[in-house]
Amino acid sequence: MDINTEINEIIFKYHIDQYYPHYRNMYEARRILRNVVQDIVDNGQQAVFVADDETEIELIKCMSKDYSGICFLSYDRSDTKLNQLEDIRRQDCGHVYLLSYYGAEHAERWFRMHHIKYEWVYDLFERREIFLQRPFYALGKEDLYTLLVPNFEHVSRDGWTESFQCELYCQRSKYESVDNLRTKQIALEKCLFLTLYMRNFIEAEKYVILLIKESGDAERFQSLWDEIQGLLDDIKVKIRGRNQKDIILYWLDAIPFGDENVMPYLQGILEKAMVFENAFTYVANTRPTLRAMFMGKKDIDDEAYKTPEITYDNSPVIQFLEKEGYGIRAFTGYFTDVFPRKYLSDYFYVDQYETISMKMWDMLSDMLREERKML
Repeated sequence: MDINTEINEIIFKYHIDQYYPHYRNMYEARRILRNVVQDIVDNGQQAVFVADDETEIELIKCMSKDYSGICFLSYDRSDTKLNQLEDIRRQDCGHVYLLSYYGAEHAERWFRMHHIKYEWVYDLFERREIFLQRPFYALGKEDLYTLLVPNFEHVSRDGWTESFQCELYCQRSKYESVDNLRTKQIALEKCLFLTLYMRNFIEAEKYVILLIKESGDAERFQSLWDEIQGLLDDIKVKIRGRNQKDIILYWLDAIPFGDENVMPYLQGILEKAMVFENAFTYVANTRPTLRAMFMGKKDIDDEAYKTPEITYDNSPVIQFLEKEGYGIRAFTGYFTDVFPRKYLSDYFYVDQYETISMKMWDMLSDMLREERKML
């Protein structure tokens, strides 16, 4: 059961994405690319993916996991001679795929001049009648894939941009403040799409109720919600039917002391859980704490900072879990460089601050496709 596919089919069926037309194309483009990558892996082929943007490269790395036959080449399009592309001429890289959207013509000209066969992925999309007027990997104005560089400076291609939470707030505010009835309905429909995109069904229901009441298209939105409820019910049955003893580790970072008392969802979990009230972390930083948990080593005392990646070989926890038959999966936009890619989810979060509802939905989706027990 692929619940991501099923929720998108419902969104498309009722045209909830009509005010965000790029979404459907983006979804199809990613599916096409995932198939391309899977074919390369399944057939043991060699390929290089070329891009001038870290986001594009990281997305393909997510799809290819740790497959050694795929390599990546990043270039700077402001370099008029494109010297970094010379690496392709010096070694046999197999199939060459160009991922860049902006400035791709410059790289394509270089490939033609040097008689190198290549495939621009947007040509590949268009042959399948997927036409894009912006990059395939980003839907809105989200803060595109970010990296923490050694001096801890936040870097992003376009700097800080709007999140989907911000877009949702703006559309809700527009609905509440404008007088034009059509503009109000459009704002409501945008709110509904955004909440469904974020997989926040509790919030989505609020907009469905308003649209049934105010839109004049009550049957459409009632049918939409009936199908969503049906899907959620199916998920409930299937999750409860799992006999595997799955483990879910929620990593809640940087919650100020005392704030857990005003988080009803968390309180609901604590009521049914074993709680260690005097437990504490030995250091206030995220990654050192993660290394201590999984490696049993401290950054200073044991120089664990010299081993930034947590692997099977250096983690007693991972060794124990795998011997017990567990699969391991991390749903994160932050720990992408901490675990080997085989432990990362299939879902690449373009915005590292993607909503927790989306990550938890993807976790359910992953569990429903796995037969083994999972952490």
